[in-house]
Amino acid sequence: MTIKLKKQVIEILTVLKEKKTEKLASKLKKALSTIGPLISVNPIEMNIS
Repeated sequence: MTIKLKKQVIEILTVLKEKKTEKLASKLKKALSTIGPLISVNPIEMNIS
């Protein structure tokens, strides 16, 4: 899980460097929709896994 999250963050940062805001927005939206519920439901479990 942690590796997947790190990969998403790296992708977002890469896109940000390239200044492709449209791609950034879609990646950020996808990442937030994936991460958001997990954080709000159980952040401790997420950190352990």
